[in-house]
Amino acid sequence: MPKRRVDNLEGLRIEFNEAERSAIELWATGSAVGDILSGAGRLLSPFEGAITALTVAWIAEEGIKSILGGAQKAQRVYNDAKSKVDEGLAQRMAAEPGLSEQEAFARMMDRELTWYEKISLRVAGYDW
Repeated sequence: MPKRRVDNLEGLRIEFNEAERSAIELWATGSAVGDILSGAGRLLSPFEGAITALTVAWIAEEGIKSILGGAQKAQRVYNDAKSKVDEGLAQRMAAEPGLSEQEAFARMMDRELTWYEKISLRVAGYDW
């Protein structure tokens, strides 16, 4: 891009030459990198199977670590939430003797439970 307005043909020609020069430098650099990688690829071609196997093993290991880490985090979140619900239920039931767990939970929520909440709590291990 011109830095200032070009008023004469000579200035325009210089700017075109600079653009061509930068394009040629970019092409030469890309070509050199391509040649280097191509040569490295030919040198490593006998080991292609081993490299592929190592790559697949590494990807599998990282994937398993990620899945297990996510599962452990989900289990911790579930356990924390369940313990908080259990504590809240125990406090509510102690404050108002004679309440069932379901009634205590509904009062904790300050409303009646929806069908989805009832199913979710049943899945979580509350037998209501």
